[in-house]
Amino acid sequence: MRKLKEDDDSEENCCECCIQWSLLVVNVPVMLIGAILIVLSTWTLAERSYIEELQLESGDYHKALVYAMLVAGIVLAALAVFGCVAAFIENRTFVAVYYGSVIVVFVLICVCIVLSFVFRAKAADLLRDELRLTAQNGYDPDDAANPVTKAWDDMQRNLACCGVRSLDGGEESWRVWQRNKRLNSGEADFQVPASCCANNGGRRCDADQEVTLIHSKDCFEEAADFMRGHVEALGAALIGFALILILAAVFAICLFFLAD
Repeated sequence: MRKLKEDDDSEENCCECCIQWSLLVVNVPVMLIGAILIVLSTWTLAERSYIEELQLESGDYHKALVYAMLVAGIVLAALAVFGCVAAFIENRTFVAVYYGSVIVVFVLICVCIVLSFVFRAKAADLLRDELRLTAQNGYDPDDAANPVTKAWDDMQRNLACCGVRSLDGGEESWRVWQRNKRLNSGEADFQVPASCCANNGGRRCDADQEVTLIHSKDCFEEAADFMRGHVEALGAALIGFALILILAAVFAICLFFLAD
C-alpha cells in the first residue's frame, strides 16, 4: 500500500510538473506576440498619421483599432509575465488571478474580433467620400503647414498615388483636383499638386501637358488596402491569441487544483 501511495504521489508530481512547464511554454508566444503588437501599433501611429488626418469618422475607427492593438499588446505581455511567475512559484492565489484575467482578456478579444470585421465593412463606405471632400475643400497648395495639405502630400508621395476616383469610377483619380478652387481657380490650365508628380523637380504638373508624370494610382484604393491589411492582420492575430489563451486557461485551472 505504501509503495502504491508513493507511486501515486510520483505520478501526481510528474503531472503537476508537466502542466507547470506547459503553462510556462504557452506564455512565451503570448509575450512575444504582445511585444510585436506594441511595436506594430506604435509604428502605425508614428508613420501613417496622414491617413487619419484625411478622414473624419472612419479615421476615428482606424485610430481606435490601432490603439486597441497597443493596449492588447501591453495587456498580453503583462499577462504572460504574470502567468510565468504564477506557474513558477505554484501559488494558487496567483494562478487563480491569472485564470480570471485570461477569461476576461479572452472575452475582450472575441469582442475585438467582431468589431474589427464590422469596421472593415464600414470603413469602405466612409473612406472614399471623406478623401474626396478633403481633396476638394481642405487642400491648400499655398499653406504647407495646413494639416490636410501636409497629409495629402505625404500620402501621395509615400503611396505614389494621386487623388481619388468618384464612386462610379468614370474618371481618372487625379481629376478630383480640378474641383479644388485653391489649386485651379478657373483658368484654362489644370494643375495637380506637386506631390502627385514624379521626376518634375518638385513643381506642380500641368494635367493637360504632363499627364505622363502624374501618378496613376487611386489614393482611395491604396489607403483602403493599407487599412484592410491592418484590420485583417488584427483579426487573424486576435483569433490566434484566443486559441492560445484557451490553452493557457486549461493549464491554469489544472495547475490550480494540483498546486499545494
